[in-house]
Amino acid sequence: MFCKARCQRILEKSVQTALSAIEIYSKPDFNYREESFSILMVNAWELLLKARILQLIKIKLESLKEMEAKAKKNK
Repeated sequence: MFCKARCQRILEKSVQTALSAIEIYSKPDFNYREESFSILMVNAWELLLKARILQLIKIKLESLKEMEAKAKKNK
């Protein structure tokens, strides 16, 4: 249930981001509209991918986080 609600919320954000990108691209006098469109669409795809990953592996949020290498201690 928790994962389903989170997946749904991320999916809705993805759709809203894609619609915002299309809306900005459709404006005739918007400066940097191509660049803004590209950034928003990449973000929409990223959110869509994250929602799908969460759906497939359930609640394991660690799969969406970047792993950082720990520095080794020299003796």
